[in-house]
Amino acid sequence: MNMPWFMWVFYSFFFAYMGYQSAKGWLSSHPCVTALALNQIQSAEALRKAHLYLKNHLARFGPISYWWITPFYLLYEMGLQQDVPMVKKDTIELALNLLLKSKLGMTDRTLIHKLLATQQNNGSFPPSRQFRIPRSHQQLSAINGSEEKVKDAHGIFSTSATIVALSRQMQLLRS
Repeated sequence: MNMPWFMWVFYSFFFAYMGYQSAKGWLSSHPCVTALALNQIQSAEALRKAHLYLKNHLARFGPISYWWITPFYLLYEMGLQQDVPMVKKDTIELALNLLLKSKLGMTDRTLIHKLLATQQNNGSFPPSRQFRIPRSHQQLSAINGSEEKVKDAHGIFSTSATIVALSRQMQLLRS
């Protein structure tokens, strides 16, 4: 990672002060963040390097993310379809799967119905546990399932992702 030396010094002192072993994991490259950045990178050389990094990551690890438990976030951001098992009723996985299909110009009525079947009486969708917070020193290769899993407290993110996914599917079904 290209970071000025004084930033490394600052981060080293900050993380030591906070009691962390190191911040090497948090400060390293993450495929999920790189995939998201693909939409914003304007330099042809930086874009080439990002694509190469992601291609190598997929070949080595598969669609595994640092901050996300589900493989569908990385696949969605990259616009790639792969056969990966899906949790049957996790709202975020269902929504990301539909978003990916929309990105690829595909519709899936069965998946739409599965997602709609999870809607709660108040109109929201159930919270998801697809987010994780690795320890600051953990790099992607050291993630082992012991990381903190974060629940989407009131289903706000799940509901938002679902609304966007359903909206994009409806646009495709109407065209």
